[in-house]
Amino acid sequence: MRPSSKRLRLAAFVVALGATRFTIADDRALNLDVGDPARRGREAALVIDGVTDTARGDVVTPAELAARLDGVRLVFVGESHTDAEFHRVQLRVIQELHKRGRQVLVGLEMYPATAAEQEWLERWRSDAGLDEEAFLAGSHWYRSWGYHWNYYREIFLFARESGIRLFGVNVPREVVQTARTKGLEALTPAERALLPPRVDTDSAEHQRLFRAFFGEADALHGNMPDAMFQGMYRAQCTWDAAMGWNALQALRTHGGDKAILVVLLIYNALTAFTTYDIVYAMTGGGPGTATTLLSFQIWKESFSMYDFGAGSAVAFIIVAISALLIVAITRALPSDLFGDG
Repeated sequence: MRPSSKRLRLAAFVVALGATRFTIADDRALNLDVGDPARRGREAALVIDGVTDTARGDVVTPAELAARLDGVRLVFVGESHTDAEFHRVQLRVIQELHKRGRQVLVGLEMYPATAAEQEWLERWRSDAGLDEEAFLAGSHWYRSWGYHWNYYREIFLFARESGIRLFGVNVPREVVQTARTKGLEALTPAERALLPPRVDTDSAEHQRLFRAFFGEADALHGNMPDAMFQGMYRAQCTWDAAMGWNALQALRTHGGDKAILVVLLIYNALTAFTTYDIVYAMTGGGPGTATTLLSFQIWKESFSMYDFGAGSAVAFIIVAISALLIVAITRALPSDLFGDG
């Protein structure tokens, strides 16, 4: 008999790849007096290229990490979408768990937990004749996600070679948008089925943590009206609850006694130049222009105001700036990241 949800253990490990990643807002959020009363005042040092066990305060190797996850059924591994090192860490965690004899399942933030997307994920694992190009096109990779396939390619290849099942754990974007603008009660029964029976939007500690990431100096979110904040917070709760719930459903339905589900999830980068969907779903660019990013402005000028000239002008500016960034980023990337295949 599989353990009930109350008996599922969650991993409390932090992968630290460099302290310089944290902004002032991040630092404030990390030091809030919230969470488990027994641990809320405790600090754990972050070590470059190390895995810190925040429960014990020591640094472990990848193999030791897998050993400490014995008995754990669900683990979340964060990422910066455009940072190859994060994805190498994710792959290494999956490899070590597989090497230890666990039944590894992988939950993917980039795909919703809908039948159409899941069918393509099953085909990727079982259909050796399905090539990468056909998979990306059929599963709508660049519509659902937009980040370069090669950042995740090695994870998907290892999963296929090892017979590891992949599961979409997110919700379609329109579900998040409806939750933000109209509330959870406005969702259809089919949309509600992708969420837990209750999405908690009343936690004072969670709201405090969420606000801590947006200081007054943050022009995008710092001074938004409370109604605006509550809509954005409700959307974030919906997003988070969906991934946790759908991961748990995949684990309950497909996991055996030795199963562990590894969920790969967000840590944003280059947001101002690449994000349209989150702004559209959560804020609609408002209030006024407070949350309007350049990428969202292109859509607004071109397809809402039908001023294609202005939209093209903004797009040209982004292309010019992005070209400079691409040169700098490409030089910093490992030479084999975008290799053959």
